[in-house]
Amino acid sequence: MKINSTKTTKRVAAIILAAFAACSVMGCSVEKNFTTTETHTVTDADGNTTTTTTTNHNGEVTTETTTTTAGEMDVEEVSEAVMYEKVPVAFTNNMGWDIKDFSIKMSNQDEWSDNFLSEDQYIDHDTTANGITVNYNEDQHFMDIRVADSNGDGEEFTEIELPAEGADSIEVVLGYDEVNGTYTATVNAV
Repeated sequence: MKINSTKTTKRVAAIILAAFAACSVMGCSVEKNFTTTETHTVTDADGNTTTTTTTNHNGEVTTETTTTTAGEMDVEEVSEAVMYEKVPVAFTNNMGWDIKDFSIKMSNQDEWSDNFLSEDQYIDHDTTANGITVNYNEDQHFMDIRVADSNGDGEEFTEIELPAEGADSIEVVLGYDEVNGTYTATVNAV
């Protein structure tokens, strides 16, 4: 019996978790999204191949086994999303009023970030705010933004698409369309 065994770890969870912790200490938004994958392949004397893949995605472990009979071609392709880490995002306020409360989250997350603005901070109309970084990947690249004025009146923007190919930095322009009477969010890769 011929046995070929390979073990591949795609991402090391401990390193990513340490990066998340460091990022959250620096006040940035973190998408806690880590994946580790182990693959073992065994080929018997007849050329039949059995591949077992164990994946740990954010603590949820799944196992998949694929058997390929000699002479068969395994056409299954595994796609692993590319991660974009600590991408600076600037937010421009063109809505016509000052923002007092400002929170974000990735669309696939349930919890909003804390308000990024302190007691005496505002994002004035026609002003750009900097200093926030996000982690996202090419498969999960949608962001939600929640803003409010000092009276608590505001808007929520959902499913804002970030560049799936990544970017050195991103600008999100929050505006008001006077013709349609709606608020808009426009993304520019910089």
